[in-house]
Amino acid sequence: MAKKPSSTSPGRISLRITTLLLFVLIFGGAVSAYSVLTHEQIVDLVWADDIRPLLLSRFPALTEALGLKDKPVRTAPPTE
Repeated sequence: MAKKPSSTSPGRISLRITTLLLFVLIFGGAVSAYSVLTHEQIVDLVWADDIRPLLLSRFPALTEALGLKDKPVRTAPPTE
């Protein structure tokens, strides 16, 4: 009777690693846009409570007229 290969055999592990690597390579570019949107959302959420007071305490001369608005201004990403 032949032995049944275990789920931790070297062949199965290399197959899982190869599958994961291919998945990351194929779908990695599509996910990068979500990281930019996530970063913008995080900045928007913590702007008034955390970032703005920190900037004002570090740079007291910075005023509304110099560009410290209530909410960060979103700019378009650079195009190539």
